[in-house]
Amino acid sequence: MRKAMRKVHPVFVIALLVVCVGAGAYLVGTPEGKETLSRFASAAGVPLVPWTARAQTQANDLYAQRGNALAVGMLAAIHPTGQNATLVSHATTLEGGGILVSHFELAWWSGAPRTKNTTLIEWRCSDRGDMAAAIGGDSAPSPVTARGQAQLDDYLRTNIFPSLKKNAN
Repeated sequence: MRKAMRKVHPVFVIALLVVCVGAGAYLVGTPEGKETLSRFASAAGVPLVPWTARAQTQANDLYAQRGNALAVGMLAAIHPTGQNATLVSHATTLEGGGILVSHFELAWWSGAPRTKNTTLIEWRCSDRGDMAAAIGGDSAPSPVTARGQAQLDDYLRTNIFPSLKKNAN
Protein backbone atom coordinates (compact mmCIF):
# COMPACT_ATOMS: atom_id res chain seq x y z
CA MET A 1 0.00 0.00 0.00
CA ARG A 2 1.25 3.42 -0.88
CA LYS A 3 1.25 6.26 1.64
CA ALA A 4 -0.20 9.55 0.53
CA MET A 5 2.21 12.47 0.67
CA ARG A 6 1.03 15.56 2.47
CA LYS A 7 0.90 18.69 0.38
CA VAL A 8 2.37 21.89 1.71
CA HIS A 9 -0.27 24.54 2.02
CA PRO A 10 0.36 27.51 -0.34
CA VAL A 11 -0.17 30.02 2.47
CA PHE A 12 2.74 28.46 4.36
CA VAL A 13 4.99 28.69 1.28
CA ILE A 14 4.07 32.35 0.71
CA ALA A 15 4.64 33.19 4.39
CA LEU A 16 8.04 31.50 4.30
CA LEU A 17 9.01 33.44 1.15
CA VAL A 18 7.94 36.73 2.74
CA VAL A 19 10.01 36.01 5.85
CA CYS A 20 13.09 35.04 3.80
CA VAL A 21 12.84 38.06 1.52
CA GLY A 22 12.32 40.35 4.51
CA ALA A 23 15.29 38.90 6.37
CA GLY A 24 17.46 39.17 3.26
CA ALA A 25 16.43 42.78 2.68
CA TYR A 26 17.14 43.61 6.31
CA LEU A 27 20.56 41.95 6.17
CA VAL A 28 21.60 43.73 2.98
CA GLY A 29 20.00 47.00 4.15
CA THR A 30 22.25 47.32 7.19
CA PRO A 31 25.80 48.63 6.83
CA GLU A 32 27.12 45.35 8.24
CA GLY A 33 25.07 43.38 5.73
CA LYS A 34 26.30 45.48 2.85
CA GLU A 35 29.87 45.08 4.08
CA THR A 36 29.42 41.30 4.31
CA LEU A 37 27.93 41.12 0.82
CA SER A 38 30.70 43.35 -0.52
CA ARG A 39 33.41 41.15 1.05
CA PHE A 40 31.81 38.04 -0.39
CA ALA A 41 31.48 39.58 -3.85
CA SER A 42 35.07 40.86 -3.78
CA ALA A 43 36.43 37.48 -2.71
CA ALA A 44 34.36 35.66 -5.33
CA GLY A 45 35.25 38.10 -8.10
CA VAL A 46 31.58 38.55 -8.90
CA PRO A 47 30.48 42.15 -9.53
CA LEU A 48 27.29 41.96 -7.46
CA VAL A 49 28.15 45.21 -5.76
CA PRO A 50 29.18 48.49 -7.45
CA TRP A 51 32.90 49.21 -7.66
CA THR A 52 32.68 52.00 -5.08
CA ALA A 53 31.20 49.68 -2.46
CA ARG A 54 33.80 46.99 -3.17
CA ALA A 55 36.58 49.60 -3.12
CA GLN A 56 35.23 51.01 0.14
CA THR A 57 35.50 47.57 1.74
CA GLN A 58 39.03 47.13 0.39
CA ALA A 59 40.04 50.64 1.50
CA ASN A 60 38.75 50.12 5.04
CA ASP A 61 40.67 46.84 5.27
CA LEU A 62 43.83 48.36 3.80
CA TYR A 63 43.76 51.40 6.08
CA ALA A 64 43.13 49.25 9.15
CA GLN A 65 46.00 46.88 8.30
CA ARG A 66 48.60 49.35 7.02
CA GLY A 67 47.43 52.60 8.59
CA ASN A 68 50.63 53.79 10.25
CA ALA A 69 52.80 52.81 7.27
CA LEU A 70 50.47 54.81 5.03
CA ALA A 71 50.63 57.74 7.45
CA VAL A 72 54.44 57.68 7.31
CA GLY A 73 54.34 57.69 3.50
CA MET A 74 51.82 60.54 3.32
CA LEU A 75 53.77 62.58 5.87
CA ALA A 76 57.05 62.05 4.00
CA ALA A 77 55.39 63.54 0.93
CA ILE A 78 53.95 66.67 2.55
CA HIS A 79 56.23 67.32 5.54
CA PRO A 80 59.55 65.51 4.92
CA THR A 81 61.04 66.56 8.26
CA GLY A 82 58.02 65.30 10.24
CA GLN A 83 58.50 62.33 12.55
CA ASN A 84 56.52 59.50 14.17
CA ALA A 85 53.43 59.68 11.96
CA THR A 86 50.41 57.67 13.02
CA LEU A 87 47.03 57.28 11.40
CA VAL A 88 44.72 58.50 14.16
CA SER A 89 41.55 57.83 12.19
CA HIS A 90 40.27 57.05 8.76
CA ALA A 91 36.85 56.95 7.15
CA THR A 92 35.51 56.34 3.70
CA THR A 93 32.42 57.79 2.07
CA LEU A 94 30.85 57.44 -1.35
CA GLU A 95 29.89 60.26 -3.67
CA GLY A 96 27.81 60.19 -6.80
CA GLY A 97 29.48 59.33 -10.06
CA GLY A 98 31.32 56.35 -8.59
CA ILE A 99 33.71 58.32 -6.40
CA LEU A 100 35.26 56.88 -3.24
CA VAL A 101 36.41 59.51 -0.74
CA SER A 102 38.98 58.53 1.89
CA HIS A 103 39.46 60.76 4.94
CA PHE A 104 42.68 60.50 6.95
CA GLU A 105 43.75 62.13 10.21
CA LEU A 106 47.50 61.98 10.77
CA ALA A 107 49.25 62.85 14.04
CA TRP A 108 52.97 63.52 13.94
CA TRP A 109 55.80 65.50 15.50
CA SER A 110 57.74 68.35 13.95
CA GLY A 111 61.48 68.63 14.62
CA ALA A 112 62.29 72.07 15.95
CA PRO A 113 60.59 73.13 18.10
CA ARG A 114 59.26 69.67 18.90
CA THR A 115 55.50 70.04 18.63
CA LYS A 116 52.68 67.63 17.97
CA ASN A 117 50.77 68.29 14.75
CA THR A 118 47.66 67.05 13.04
CA THR A 119 47.02 66.90 9.31
CA LEU A 120 43.69 66.07 7.67
CA ILE A 121 43.80 64.60 4.17
CA GLU A 122 40.93 63.87 1.84
CA TRP A 123 41.54 61.69 -1.23
CA ARG A 124 39.10 61.04 -4.07
CA CYS A 125 39.34 58.20 -6.57
CA SER A 126 37.13 56.22 -8.91
CA ASP A 127 37.45 53.00 -10.86
CA ARG A 128 38.61 55.13 -13.80
CA GLY A 129 41.60 56.34 -11.80
CA ASP A 130 43.06 58.38 -8.99
CA MET A 131 41.50 61.83 -8.86
CA ALA A 132 43.31 63.97 -6.29
CA ALA A 133 44.14 64.56 -2.67
CA ALA A 134 43.47 67.72 -0.69
CA ILE A 135 44.74 68.95 2.65
CA GLY A 136 41.67 69.61 4.79
CA GLY A 137 43.58 71.01 7.75
CA ASP A 138 47.15 71.20 8.92
CA SER A 139 48.52 72.44 12.24
CA ALA A 140 52.15 72.36 11.06
CA PRO A 141 54.20 75.54 11.44
CA SER A 142 54.93 75.52 7.69
CA PRO A 143 52.25 75.00 5.04
CA VAL A 144 52.25 72.15 2.54
CA THR A 145 54.04 73.29 -0.62
CA ALA A 146 52.84 72.69 -4.18
CA ARG A 147 55.65 70.16 -4.51
CA GLY A 148 54.48 68.39 -1.33
CA GLN A 149 50.92 68.29 -2.66
CA ALA A 150 52.17 66.77 -5.94
CA GLN A 151 54.21 64.20 -4.02
CA LEU A 152 51.16 63.29 -1.92
CA ASP A 153 49.09 62.77 -5.07
CA ASP A 154 51.88 60.63 -6.51
CA TYR A 155 52.18 58.59 -3.30
CA LEU A 156 48.45 57.83 -3.19
CA ARG A 157 48.29 57.10 -6.92
CA THR A 158 51.22 54.67 -6.85
CA ASN A 159 50.93 53.10 -3.37
CA ILE A 160 47.24 52.91 -2.52
CA PHE A 161 45.21 53.14 -5.70
CA PRO A 162 46.72 50.06 -7.41
CA SER A 163 45.76 47.91 -4.39
CA LEU A 164 42.23 49.26 -4.35
CA LYS A 165 41.82 48.86 -8.09
CA LYS A 166 43.20 45.30 -8.10
CA ASN A 167 41.32 44.04 -5.05
CA ALA A 168 38.00 45.75 -5.80
CA ASN A 169 37.73 44.49 -9.38
